[in-house]
Amino acid sequence: MNYIRIWLYCSAFMCLLMIFIGGVTRLSDAGLSIVEWRPITGILPPLSTDAWVDEFTKYQSSPEYRIVNHSMTLDEFKKIFLIEFIHRIAARITGIVACLPLLYFYISGSLPFRSNKSYLFMPILLLSQGVMGWYMVKSGLKFEPHVSHFRLSCHLILAVALYSFIIWKLLDASVHKFSTLGIITSITIYIQIFLGGLVAGLNAGLVYNTFPLMGDAFIPREFVLSNAIDIWYDPVSVQFLHRIMAYIVTICVLSFACSLRRSNPRIASFIVFSVIIQIATGIGTLIFVVPMSLALVHQICAMMLLTSVLIGVKHSNKHLTNALS
Repeated sequence: MNYIRIWLYCSAFMCLLMIFIGGVTRLSDAGLSIVEWRPITGILPPLSTDAWVDEFTKYQSSPEYRIVNHSMTLDEFKKIFLIEFIHRIAARITGIVACLPLLYFYISGSLPFRSNKSYLFMPILLLSQGVMGWYMVKSGLKFEPHVSHFRLSCHLILAVALYSFIIWKLLDASVHKFSTLGIITSITIYIQIFLGGLVAGLNAGLVYNTFPLMGDAFIPREFVLSNAIDIWYDPVSVQFLHRIMAYIVTICVLSFACSLRRSNPRIASFIVFSVIIQIATGIGTLIFVVPMSLALVHQICAMMLLTSVLIGVKHSNKHLTNALS
């Protein structure tokens, strides 16, 4: 039994779970319910009425309570608090699952440090993701009752990067010889996931809930290229960019799948299936005005698409290596 592979599978699963719970937290507007970051002492929820009242009092000093939830009751607060608490606990468990076995494997010699230094990216990405998470939350605790959509996207993409690194290790893939189209396709998916984070942070999925047109035009009238900075703060413009990137991703993914159809037809089929499901859930999320269940499926399908493409890149590497040897 290969304990290292079991560890990597468990770490990948925890990353997916953390991303899923993060989506629930965002869609339920629970992310600002805990106004302190206590990585060590915050492992237990309030266990008494006084403790709950204390947490609620802290929340009442936040902009979100004062501006948005000023009529919220203690029982209503408990619901969003527990969602964010579960999110933070999942992050801690992910850190334990990813880091403690790694330390053991290094000490025991199962992963010789000199030849396996790259595994240090796992704790580095985990720490960066956690710090970015709190940095994101802080942006919604000062003046405005919402977090920075840029910080939200960075928080998400770091989790995706961690997941990708683990999958790459599971695939035992090398990048000495690679498919250029496969790498380009992977990059477009990362960009699209980042844009998806911007859409979520700006609630941009709640505007123009029509497809394929935005209202009565392909390019919405609000989209103006005169100011390159303002585009990234405008929900309509960000949704439009997300749509355009979806077309680019689809073209790249289908082209990459076609390049694999002879050498790896099963992987090519998996990639095509993944992109079709991702497109369908994306359109559905839009036209049904972002129902939580469909939005979460769309998010997880993005990870399935990324996984399928990474598998394709690995096998295209193998095909190239055999062709060149």
